[in-house]
Amino acid sequence: MSGPLEGIRVVEMASWMFVPSAASVLVDWGADVLKGESPDGGDPQRGLISSGLLPGGAGGVNFMVEQPNRGKRSLAINVADPDGHEAFMKVIETADVFLNPNICPRSGAAGNRRRRPPGPEPRPHNCARFWPGTEGP
Repeated sequence: MSGPLEGIRVVEMASWMFVPSAASVLVDWGADVLKGESPDGGDPQRGLISSGLLPGGAGGVNFMVEQPNRGKRSLAINVADPDGHEAFMKVIETADVFLNPNICPRSGAAGNRRRRPPGPEPRPHNCARFWPGTEGP
């Protein structure tokens, strides 16, 4: 799809609605978005229908997952595994933008370690969303 963001590569590692919806707008504007998900079920929002908490859509389509993830490519990768984490860091290095709601300087989780890719300019641009902030409500 052509648009003002054509040629921009975005890597997203997010779940639920907020950040994935923002990334879907970037797709609408022409960006190439790759969504990384855990191989152990992916975005937890997928489980809302299979758990019976929400009814499925026509033909079994989960519109709550499809809407915020439309037009994206996806990658199942275990970033908690050291090899998976290293592989995902290489994917991030190819991006112009990295969307991750979990980047927090105090986070020690394997998937959330900060590491600036090599090069003269900081790349990719990290976009993080903290709600309700790093200190909580």
